[in-house]
Amino acid sequence: MTFGLADNLKSKKSVKVELEFQEKQEKSDFDRYFGYFKDILGPLVALTGIGLTIPILRKKLVENHITTKLNEIQTSNSEIQTFNQKLIDKVLPLTYSNEILRLTELENLITDLQKGFDISQKASSDVATLMYYLKTTLQGTTKHFDTKNSMLFSTRGLIGFVIDNLEMVNFYSTQVVQVPKSPKTKERNLITRNIRKYVTHSKIVQYRHFKLGIIDDPDSAHFTMFSGKVNRTNHALLMRAAFQIYWSPNAIAKLLYLNKIYAPSKLTMTDDHPLFGSKSLDLYLIGFSTSNQISKDPNAPTKVVDLIYSNPDDFYRFVGSLKYDKLKSDFRDDWVVNSDFSIGESISMTKVEIETFRLKYDRKYLSNLFNLNKRRIKKKLKITVPIKEKLWNS
Repeated sequence: MTFGLADNLKSKKSVKVELEFQEKQEKSDFDRYFGYFKDILGPLVALTGIGLTIPILRKKLVENHITTKLNEIQTSNSEIQTFNQKLIDKVLPLTYSNEILRLTELENLITDLQKGFDISQKASSDVATLMYYLKTTLQGTTKHFDTKNSMLFSTRGLIGFVIDNLEMVNFYSTQVVQVPKSPKTKERNLITRNIRKYVTHSKIVQYRHFKLGIIDDPDSAHFTMFSGKVNRTNHALLMRAAFQIYWSPNAIAKLLYLNKIYAPSKLTMTDDHPLFGSKSLDLYLIGFSTSNQISKDPNAPTKVVDLIYSNPDDFYRFVGSLKYDKLKSDFRDDWVVNSDFSIGESISMTKVEIETFRLKYDRKYLSNLFNLNKRRIKKKLKITVPIKEKLWNS
C-alpha cells in the first residue's frame, strides 16, 4: 500500500513536471514566433502605409499644381488685359482716317502683338489661343506684302480688325478661370501603335479636365469666330494667312452653312495634267463675301457671292499660270461628291493675290445647291476624330 501510494505520487509529480516543461516550451516557441512576427509586422505596416499614402500624396501634389496654375492664369489674364487696352489706345487714332498702311507700321504692330502673345502664354487657353491666331495671321501677311501687286491694307480696315480681336481677348481675360471638375490625369501616346514598341518615352501625361496652352483645333469655336472676323475684312491676303494656320477648310464651310449657301471647300484636279506634272493640286476656299449688284441688264443677278480660292502652298505655285478654261475643265468639287456644283456657272474669274483668285456667282445658284446638299453638308461638318489625333495616330 505504502509503495503503491508513493509510486502514484511520484507519477503525478512527473506528469506535473512534464506539463510545466511543455508549457514553458510552448511559451518559449510563442515568444520566439511572436518576435519574428513583430520583426515582419513593422516593415509590412510601413509598406501598407506607403501604398495607401502614395495615391493620396500624388493627388495632393496634382491639386497643388492645379491651384498654382490657376493663380498664374488669373494673374496673366489681368496682365494681358492691361497690355491690350494700352495697345488699343495706342493704335485707335489710326482708325480716324483711312490711309494706306505702310509695311513698317504693320511690322511695328506685329512687334507689339508678339509682346502680348508672350504674356498670354501663361494666361487661359482662350486668351492664348486668340492672341496666337491674331499675331500669326498678321505675320503671315508680311511674307507677300507688296505695295505694287497686292491689295493694300487700310489703317481703318486692318487696325479695326486688330482692335476687334483684342477686345475679344479682353472679354475672355475677364471671365472666371474654370476650375477643373477633377484633378484626374490621362496618358496619351504620341506615335502610332505599330512602331510604339520600338521607341521609348512615347507617352505624355495630360489633365483630363484642365486645358493648358493653345487650343490647337481647327474645329474649335475660337477658330471659327476668328475666321469669321477675318472673312469680314474681305482681304484675300489676310484670309490666306489665317487659312495657313491649320490648312483646314472647316471654319469657312461652317460660315457658308450659316449663310445658307454652298460652294466646295476644296477643288481638286481631276487627273494629272502635263501643264502641272504629276503633283496633286488642290485649291481651297479661304473666304467669301456677299453683295448686292446693280446692273442695267434685267437678267443679271441682283445678289452675288464672291468665292475666294487659293493654293496655300508658298513653295509650289501654279495659280499664276492657271486659266479659267483649265479651271473649268480640270478641277472638280472634292468636298461633297456629286454636289452638282459647276465652275462654269461662275460669272467671272479674277486673280487677286499670290496664288489666289475670286469666282463670282449668282447667290440664288449657291442657295439652291445648299438646299440640294444640306443633309450631306451637315454630315460633312459633323465633328468626328480631332485632326491632331488623325495626324499622330494614322
